[in-house]
Amino acid sequence: MADGRSTAGRRDGGGSGGRIPPHAVLVPDRQPAGWRLPFPHQAEAWEALDAADARAGGGPLQGLVVMPTGSGKTFTAMTWAMGRAVGRGDRVIWLAHSGLLLEQAADAAHRAVGRAWGRDRVSVRIVSGSHCPPSHIGDGDDVVACSIPSLLRHRGHAARLLGAPGALLVVDEAHHAAAASYRELLGLLPDHRRLIGLTATPTRTRRDERPVLAGLFGGRIIHRVEHDVLVERGVLARPIPVRVSTGVRLDGLLGPDDLRLLEEHGHLDAATLRRLGRIEARNQLVVDHYLARRDRYGRSLVFAGSVDHAALLADRLARAGVRADYVAARRPDGGDDRSALDRFRDPGGDLEVLVSVGKLAEGADLPLTRTVILASPTGSEIRLRQMVGRALRGPAVGGTEHAYLVAFEDEGRLLGRRLDPSRLAPDLFGPAAPRPPAGRRARTVAGPPRAARPPWPEAVAAARDLRGRSPAASTRAEEAAPSRWYVLRPGGPDAPARTALAYGDQVGCWEGAIAHLAALPRGDLGRVDWRAARDRFFAGRAWPEPAPDDLDDLVAHYRATGLAPRGFDREARAACEPAALARLIRDGDLGERSRLELLEGRYGELAAAIYPTPRSFREAVDLELHLLFHPEERPGGPGPDPVFEEASGPGRGGRREAAVAARPGPEASPGPSRPGRRRARAGGPADPLPADGPRPPR
Repeated sequence: MADGRSTAGRRDGGGSGGRIPPHAVLVPDRQPAGWRLPFPHQAEAWEALDAADARAGGGPLQGLVVMPTGSGKTFTAMTWAMGRAVGRGDRVIWLAHSGLLLEQAADAAHRAVGRAWGRDRVSVRIVSGSHCPPSHIGDGDDVVACSIPSLLRHRGHAARLLGAPGALLVVDEAHHAAAASYRELLGLLPDHRRLIGLTATPTRTRRDERPVLAGLFGGRIIHRVEHDVLVERGVLARPIPVRVSTGVRLDGLLGPDDLRLLEEHGHLDAATLRRLGRIEARNQLVVDHYLARRDRYGRSLVFAGSVDHAALLADRLARAGVRADYVAARRPDGGDDRSALDRFRDPGGDLEVLVSVGKLAEGADLPLTRTVILASPTGSEIRLRQMVGRALRGPAVGGTEHAYLVAFEDEGRLLGRRLDPSRLAPDLFGPAAPRPPAGRRARTVAGPPRAARPPWPEAVAAARDLRGRSPAASTRAEEAAPSRWYVLRPGGPDAPARTALAYGDQVGCWEGAIAHLAALPRGDLGRVDWRAARDRFFAGRAWPEPAPDDLDDLVAHYRATGLAPRGFDREARAACEPAALARLIRDGDLGERSRLELLEGRYGELAAAIYPTPRSFREAVDLELHLLFHPEERPGGPGPDPVFEEASGPGRGGRREAAVAARPGPEASPGPSRPGRRRARAGGPADPLPADGPRPPR
């Protein structure tokens, strides 16, 4: 700092919710003891990245890391990069399109500095219109988190930054990389590029952009984590879809460009969304629906169609006695986005509902969000998944066991099903069910009988108590709760198994389909596909309908095994839940032999479909047992606050950063200078990471 004082431990707020300094210098050896433990899926990603790096042998490294929203992509990639690039003396360049994503990347870098073994100091800089300008980037900056617009406005600085050899480039939300702006910047990379993309949706861009995206990352997926596996392990919350029919017909609101924009970009024209947001009856339905389920929905994030719509909904909710506020790129009332976001993010905060236009759709870390309410339509699968992903943090990472995904659905003959969330994300909302005719009561999908037991008691209770207190909401809403797990082996009896989840009264439809397939001659199964099973047993009979992959695998299971898949209820699912088993071991004070006998007895067919080996099952239970006695070490927590050697305060456009970090000349770098930046890659790869990931800080 200019006055020479240390800012050790200083941060205006905690974690990524605080104000992250635009430029900070940290000393690895001075970081606090203790570190956020990785989840198994994150450690597996590190191992896959290590293997890809070793195969590259110092040559080009390209590929995608595919992890669902809420699974910790930023932590996983930045922690690995800190040990594998910064620790070797190389630079990490992190590209993202929003300041919020950049601050989260910088925060992850600050907390991972202890992994930069052998480094005296590590400099982390954020470059954007709200942080440092590109002219402040210096040779001593080890991690540079850059916004796409800032680099495009300063192409000379971008060429020098991206064209330098040896750097590791990470593209956050890499599904955007097919856009022309990204391609222009990535074209500046040297031939021996080291390029990693992070995304939850690698194949969900426009069809004509998919080959472009694949080509940018070498047509390779380095590591993939499946969404349903993380749900079963408690890392992600189990989605509880809720559909509310507004009765609003969109055809009369459409402008001349709406169909084209919807087809090409997945959204309606801004003017159309503003008109939709002014329909008072529709807005009142949103408010009434929330009020009827206020206790159940808990902390809720609402997505509106425009800034005016967001302000209006927040005002209507506040007038009804709800502690509500909104965030937007511009607030007509001059309110503070940071204050509202911090109040919503803070476990002790008073905010119940936060309304956003799109600012929080990507990257915002809001683990306490239990409900996402889509008060404005979207035709983009990527955007839909990003929005609902704000509520998908599971109990293992301090989130919730289940998440309500509430979609307010309008009607429109010209639009067809382009705005139907069931079409866009059938694994979250279920394929579309027929809408109830106008004036008729919507069918309620309830949970199993009252005798059913947890592990998701709130979800079951919510499904039983569906009617709510508002007459409008009670006649228009549909809701579903998980009921049974089927174990499928589409690859054959000795192939890995997977689970398919049945909701509510889907179970009867599943049993009917299973009985029908069991009665068919083995030779006839080759002519059956999932569409036939869906149309005969599910269409119009159950909501949500099962995902196409589930029915496809059901048919494949019969073809491969000739046997009916086994179904397991909630009690069976609870019997192999690692957290429950850990409590049983602790409360019973079980010795080693008794513990092994318990786990061997509980490692049945369902547990094996979730944890592929007995070892992975035991490790999951051991981790939960350890965390019962050391809850402060739970994976997914931010870990201890980093200690800054130097840190500039938050500013706009880098003005305060320029004043705080002394620089000798107008274009000289304020960052620390170290002669002879070490390029350890030239000497061969470093020792492989230990089995549990990078070494903890000393």
